[in-house]
Amino acid sequence: MADQYDMSGVHSANLKILKEVDRICRKYKIRYGLDAGTLIGAVRHHGFIPWDDDADVYFTRGQYEDFCKVAPRELP
Repeated sequence: MADQYDMSGVHSANLKILKEVDRICRKYKIRYGLDAGTLIGAVRHHGFIPWDDDADVYFTRGQYEDFCKVAPRELP
């Protein structure tokens, strides 16, 4: 099944986004986690699920609000 998909461009873009989220969260000590297919992919595939086309991140409400405050000035 995985051979039918070439999601390398999508996975590359998702990884770039996740690295940027991680950079911002580390800088401001905002806690977050991976969820759903992104978490499963990290554990089971040591990367992304071959056919998955998104990245799943979760925050608590307070951490999300903190992220939303700093993201506009941090994101290009």
